[in-house]
Amino acid sequence: MKKTALALGFALGFALLSLTLHAQEPLSQTAQPARSAPTRFGPDWELSAWPALLLPVASENDSNALDFGGGFAVTARPLGANYLTLGLEGTYTYGLLRDSLGNDLGTSLSEAGLGLTAAAERPLGDLFAARAFLRGGLVMGRLNAGDPATSWYGRAETGVGLDFKPSPDWRLFADAAWDEHFGLYGALSFRAGSRWLLQSAAAKNAPRLRFGDFETGNVFPVLYSWYDDHGFGTVTLTNQGRETLKNLRAELSLKPHADGAKDCLTLASLKPGETITVELRSLLNPEVLNLTETSKASLELTVSYDDSKGRHEESRSGTIQFMDRNAITWDDDRKAAAFVSGKDPWVMDLSNNLNSLVKDLRVPGINKNIETALAVHQGLQAWGISYVHSPQSPFSRSFSNPEVIDYLKFPRQTLNYRAGDCADLSVLYASCFESLGIGTAFITVPGHIFMAIDLEMDPSAAASLSMAGDLIIRDGKTWLPLETTLRDGTLAEIVHEAAMEWQTESAKGDAAFYDIHEAWQLFPPVGLSDDGTRPGKLEFASRMQTSYSGELKPLAERELRFQLGDLDAQIKGDPKNPKLFNSRGVIMARFGRYDDASKDFSRAAALDSVPAMVNMGNLSFLKKQYADAKEWYTKAKSLAPESPGVAAAFARLEKTAAGSAAVASAAGTAQRGASMDETSLDWLE
Repeated sequence: MKKTALALGFALGFALLSLTLHAQEPLSQTAQPARSAPTRFGPDWELSAWPALLLPVASENDSNALDFGGGFAVTARPLGANYLTLGLEGTYTYGLLRDSLGNDLGTSLSEAGLGLTAAAERPLGDLFAARAFLRGGLVMGRLNAGDPATSWYGRAETGVGLDFKPSPDWRLFADAAWDEHFGLYGALSFRAGSRWLLQSAAAKNAPRLRFGDFETGNVFPVLYSWYDDHGFGTVTLTNQGRETLKNLRAELSLKPHADGAKDCLTLASLKPGETITVELRSLLNPEVLNLTETSKASLELTVSYDDSKGRHEESRSGTIQFMDRNAITWDDDRKAAAFVSGKDPWVMDLSNNLNSLVKDLRVPGINKNIETALAVHQGLQAWGISYVHSPQSPFSRSFSNPEVIDYLKFPRQTLNYRAGDCADLSVLYASCFESLGIGTAFITVPGHIFMAIDLEMDPSAAASLSMAGDLIIRDGKTWLPLETTLRDGTLAEIVHEAAMEWQTESAKGDAAFYDIHEAWQLFPPVGLSDDGTRPGKLEFASRMQTSYSGELKPLAERELRFQLGDLDAQIKGDPKNPKLFNSRGVIMARFGRYDDASKDFSRAAALDSVPAMVNMGNLSFLKKQYADAKEWYTKAKSLAPESPGVAAAFARLEKTAAGSAAVASAAGTAQRGASMDETSLDWLE
């Protein structure tokens, strides 16, 4: 009795533990809870039949029996619980009775039972499944002697089994269990049999996949190429059948905004009850940039797969909302880079015309990109671009709510409307510089965005500029920040204002810097289609040149004084030092002060300075006085025949049309080429 109770308790505990663990543990690491109700027509019903063998090993009296029998069961798999079966079973066993010494008692025991059954399964690959089960009910026992006797008693059974699944509709199984017949005996029970799935025609033809609801956000036309690799929504797929689906492929159609279906999923297999999440992606066509209002579009996800009956397709349709072409959210500030278009016809016409207007007014000593920044800024001022700010503008509120939708203008629109907020103006300025081949960046601080340009200058050289304190050094590059909203400010003022904003907010950790070329790797630039319009003739050309020269001159004077530093004082204290005279002459020459440079180079050359002699030759070269240039280079060569600087000067002279004839007898060659200006010269220090 005691052994029977212990065995029964152990078996019951094992079965209950297996049931609990199986019910709580996911089928796989990728399985997820289903989001919508199953589409099955009802529970799956199964019919089982088996032969059985009972081996009694404990008794409540002096009898013991070896029983043979069989039974049948009808079980059901509840909706949404493929791992669980519940059912009703009937059993019959027959066995000869013997006493505890093994002597035949001359009678037999027949038992007929009816009971309930519950089992929990765990798949072991596609072909096998393990089970833990509980069974129990009432048994009618009959002693088959001369005067038959009948009695009713309870029965409980618990154990484990293994199923083999040669097809989705048929299984073979083998069970081992402890079977307790209360008040009579306990036995080891063994079953082996078959189980058949009972399905209606509707159930057999039911979809194998359950589609969850489409979870989609707004689609932004300006990011149309981004959606080729990044999703704008998700949907779940659940295998609600009893068979593993293989070779799954999901394609998304999004007409009329996509020219073809996009592969969103390729999966080797999906097990019964398993759920996966599909990321919705599509290669949209550029025509979405014509959307000027929010609109809806239809989408359809088609999933194909293989099962034991062949290849199948199932699909689900839905709708998605497209925003207008100017819409954007600031959850990632780099998205603004998609609006920067250096190839827009309006931008190219305007920026190149501005650059052409001032090309003959430039000062060699000023960094060329700083001069271009002055031209673009003054040109957009002359164009009449104004700053329009609203305290309720989306960018101002994006710091606390990055999902708020903003309306960001393309550069052509800002030029047309002649007004914009901080984001619009930053996009316009960046587009103009990009059209001229100058790299740009966005800078964001809480509630505000401005921009910067790459000076293409080594940071060590930038340290010698008068505005060095306003520059931004990042990753080996020197950037000039520009506060584009100061519409009446000079270049120096918008640079200083931007620098103060950057320094203040970056010190607090609230500033971000985005190289636009790097941002384009994630959010490629897009532009409006060419509608045939152009900005037209620049009526302010003459006024623009006057204002450009008026601002460039004091800028150059300030830069010249800064670079001269205390050279004048050093020369006064050491009037015999040729290096000091030559250094001052180089600075004067770089700023176009050639008369002053000539005086300093002459004094240094009189003190036998080879660099000063080459520099004197360079001045003659600029005046196209090639014979004089050759004479100076020759003097320098006589003192330093191996000097690379002298060799470079002769080589440059040979490449000019007039110079080649002047040195043909000495060099033995005559090459024709274009004349060179001061930007081609190497002033020797």
